Amino acid sequence: RRFAAVEPFEPKALEECVTAYLEESGQPLKKVVHPLRVAVTGRAASPGIYETLCGIGRERVLRRLDHVITRECAA
Repeated sequence: RRFAAVEPFEPKALEECVTAYLEESGQPLKKVVHPLRVAVTGRAASPGIYETLCGIGRERVLRRLDHVITRECAA
């Protein structure tokens, strides 16, 4: 949901979104970025996560995250 509201959907704004979440949740970066990368790309490694999210595009990122969340909730 946070990514749906990011404007513009660009690396700097995406990083600010993730940073705000980390501050609110108290989670370390690695506990958020790695699962995010795997959920969105299907791989454990990729170029910079914010550039990757931007390249994939908002709609695809949201669809892929919804897919992963739905599968996890159903399990």
